[in-house]
Amino acid sequence: MVESLQSRVIATIIRETFDDFHHEFHGVTERAPSRFERREWLDAQADAVERLALYRDHVGRAADRLAAELGGSAARRDIWLGAKSAYAKWVAARDDFEIAETFFNSVTRRVFTTIGVDDNLEFVWFGASSLPRGTDNHALFEVHHAPAATVDMVRSILSAYSFRVPYAHLERDSTLIAERLDERLSEVWDTPTLDTIDMLRPIFYRNKGAYLIGRVRARNRVIPFIIPLLNTPDGIVVDTVLLSEGAASRIFSFTRSYFHVGWSNPAEIVGFLKSLLPMKPIAELFNSIGYPSHGKTMLYRALYRHLENSTDKFEPARGAKGTVMTVFTLPSYDVVFKIIKDRFAPPKTITRAQVREKYRLVALHDRVGRMVDAQEFENLSFDRARFSGELLAELIADAAASVRVTDRRVIISHLYAERRLYPLDLYLLEVRDERAHNAVLEYGRAVKDLAAADIFPGGLFTKNFGVTRHGSVVFYDYDEICLLSQCRFRAIPEHFHKFMYLPDALREVFLAEHADLLTAAFWQGVQDRNAEGDLIDFFPYPQHLRFAQ
Repeated sequence: MVESLQSRVIATIIRETFDDFHHEFHGVTERAPSRFERREWLDAQADAVERLALYRDHVGRAADRLAAELGGSAARRDIWLGAKSAYAKWVAARDDFEIAETFFNSVTRRVFTTIGVDDNLEFVWFGASSLPRGTDNHALFEVHHAPAATVDMVRSILSAYSFRVPYAHLERDSTLIAERLDERLSEVWDTPTLDTIDMLRPIFYRNKGAYLIGRVRARNRVIPFIIPLLNTPDGIVVDTVLLSEGAASRIFSFTRSYFHVGWSNPAEIVGFLKSLLPMKPIAELFNSIGYPSHGKTMLYRALYRHLENSTDKFEPARGAKGTVMTVFTLPSYDVVFKIIKDRFAPPKTITRAQVREKYRLVALHDRVGRMVDAQEFENLSFDRARFSGELLAELIADAAASVRVTDRRVIISHLYAERRLYPLDLYLLEVRDERAHNAVLEYGRAVKDLAAADIFPGGLFTKNFGVTRHGSVVFYDYDEICLLSQCRFRAIPEHFHKFMYLPDALREVFLAEHADLLTAAFWQGVQDRNAEGDLIDFFPYPQHLRFAQ
């Protein structure tokens, strides 16, 4: 590939802008330890919003620099081919080369209106790939060998992490962890004997918590070992220890905000996490450590591979038809796709631009485990034969502004992708007894958690909520969402009865715990508490697991 002077200019501009992004991203991330130690919770929340905006801003800066320095030549395909070659040489030795490649692709898609994927202009790889296994990387993690007493090992692990705030109850917390660990190993391995515990050296920070992430190993067996820490007025305390794949999965859930974790090689972190969470999609793990743009790349690649190895067709998703979105899915793939409709039936008065702004609000807000992460895609192209006739008719009728259907392709200019959930309205009709009772109580807790996070869902109908595989209830329909602080509540309780309608058999179960949700006083009280500026605690694990309980 011939690399002209203009090609090298393009590669240099994108490289320099990515370096700027990389520097600023890590600069914000590196504030997390001091935010935790100083209990600067509002500042930590502001850091999270600031960091989320960096990628989009720097892609825009790169495109603007290219236009300023190259003029009309910035969109010449021939010089971009050489630019890709020059850039590839530069990123080859980088620890974060995957992120750098995705950044290059993002800039090309800003300059060119690429439909689908352009193999010549973009870094594309749909084949097999591997993550660093991290079995011998002692720069990434420290290996703790089993001593005679488990409590001694746990104390050594906690002491290996230094904070400017001391542990409040090191001996007590070490004992509690050791007891839980011995009990868990006896339960799953029939013996408390273990070989080592590998602990990641970087600490994971999110909201008010710091997380020590590790894995317990015995021969070829592995279980998670995650220690959430809180900084209380008395010092740092261990809140619990998480020792199952299910509990660890909730920590890295697609309904949670992203961690701040300082490490130069994101794939190494993801590889370690994947050893604990074999069922967790790689895309979600990259998202969880603050790289949603690369997570989007990984999601698209995974979808492409799945389409190459499956035969089922896209079809309308289960659940009530939306008035704002056309929603479809591939039965064999655990994702739903949402396209904004051309027209919204009354009483909806929102515009397409406002719908996109609602989704952006969710992307920038703390999701507190109650809102689904949505990935935004543009200009996707699929084989028409993979769409059911029913879905094609619906797309043509309701979303022609976003969908173009040719003889062989379906081209979608804009959509959102989310993890597929079990719609709560269907769940309450189709399951019985304890699971339905738990779900209706979770529904109330979800609404309360959202309120405490200054979010009013707008649409309180159960059709706007879904149930995860862990039994959590989360919100996923964002077209009416707004900040709770912007709402006014008056004592007209029949409105809440109408919008929080439940089957007769479950209404009393719901009211036993959540009758307060039907009163204006509840909402006004939460508004008053939020106005005081004290961030509420949200724990990504069940309350009964906490040592304080």
